[in-house]
Amino acid sequence: MCSTLTARGRVDSRREVRSAPRLINPYSTDVAPTEDATHLARPEQPVIRKIVVPLDQSALAEQALGVAVALAHATGASVELLLVHESFAVEGFEESQRPGPRVNRETSYLEKTASDLKSRQSLNASPTLLSGDPAEMICQHAKAIGADIIVMTSHGRTGFSRAWLGSVADRVVREARIPVLLVRPTDGHRGGQTNALFNHVLVLLDASPVSETIIDDAVAIARAGRGRVTLLHVTQPVPIVMPLHGAPVVDAPIVPDVAATDQVVSVERSRLDALANRIKTDVDVDITVVVNPFVARTILDIARQSGADLIALTTRGRGPSRLIIGSIADKILRGCDLPVLIKRPLESGHEDRSPSPG
Repeated sequence: MCSTLTARGRVDSRREVRSAPRLINPYSTDVAPTEDATHLARPEQPVIRKIVVPLDQSALAEQALGVAVALAHATGASVELLLVHESFAVEGFEESQRPGPRVNRETSYLEKTASDLKSRQSLNASPTLLSGDPAEMICQHAKAIGADIIVMTSHGRTGFSRAWLGSVADRVVREARIPVLLVRPTDGHRGGQTNALFNHVLVLLDASPVSETIIDDAVAIARAGRGRVTLLHVTQPVPIVMPLHGAPVVDAPIVPDVAATDQVVSVERSRLDALANRIKTDVDVDITVVVNPFVARTILDIARQSGADLIALTTRGRGPSRLIIGSIADKILRGCDLPVLIKRPLESGHEDRSPSPG
């Protein structure tokens, strides 16, 4: 164990060594569960059996294929290529119920992409065309087929005209019942695909059990690439509570309580140690506890300095979890150029409730 104090904050770190293509009616929004729609009991070590990759015929969206292919090769998982047909009915006129040229193009695109993955990558890839709201259908279909993970880029046809996190990806992250691996596209060329696996997964944890639910999924990703995992907790200094005499001083500097802060660090280090010891895999696990008032900036700095190539965190349906308060989760998603693995834990008694937008 090594403990140092730098200008950026106090760091405490230690290491524990350790088929045939099928198409669903493109105009049906009812997704019928398949035979394997219900997850069986999970083994002690999480595995990836089925990967869903949403596409929209854009080169940006296709950049998720590289990561999905690499994961599939490493885990033996099957890949489900999903394209959601969006109807563009004009007021007063309904779109024809017969498959038109656009549906035929989408079907051909999916079949060709799946065929290429089978012939060139020797993968079990299946094409599926649905009709409806993209984010809603992606989440419904992933649940119906018992998928283990959704791999998608943060943008598709909309390109970079929107914020870092596109509207479809944002809703999928908030509504999906399984982990979502967001890949940041580099440019508009199909050659931008990367088939590299992840060597160092940085898992962000707060003091709540909710944030721990991403650990197994992060371990599964790291194991696929024979990489390592770092469990990271960033805490702000505990301020000294001082009696207030008269009016408060505006913008008065916060005086940290060193003893109380050290106690928080000790508690969190012990908790992360216990979590690392419970990960029974061949993946190396580091733990890092950092004291710094600038949480988001510290996380991004550590990600760059440690050479992490994937950040993993939990979120809730309507926004960030307690892991990062307010806008910090947003800063993580939009402020880094790394892929992000995000999971929205199921709330007890609310497994089938769909969150409202917002």
